[in-house]
Amino acid sequence: MAKQMGSIHRGEMDQSTDPKHRQMEEVQAPAVGLPSYTSKTDTKCLYCDREDSAEHTLISCPRWTSQRLRICETLGRETEALTPASVVEGMLDTAEKWGAIQECIIDIKKSKSVELAGGDG
Repeated sequence: MAKQMGSIHRGEMDQSTDPKHRQMEEVQAPAVGLPSYTSKTDTKCLYCDREDSAEHTLISCPRWTSQRLRICETLGRETEALTPASVVEGMLDTAEKWGAIQECIIDIKKSKSVELAGGDG
């Protein structure tokens, strides 16, 4: 019979000592993620009529080619080799790559939000 454990307490020793991990913990996830667009009722991409998703927006939608090229340049990859896993791997590689990729994602997020709202930026 398994003994029930008490509550687990986190202490100073539970903190990450790796600066790369500390920096990631300081960055708020919503700042780097693509938002869910509640004003859009269908699931089709506004720009290419394919199924819309964060992966589609970042990896394959033609509307975001310039941002995707910046990400590929940061990662040292061809666009055909860009995958969600390669983006995450690149972001975790260095703080510089994290910042450059985050900037591209924020650019996409802001532009897409403005365009969904019917604005011109």
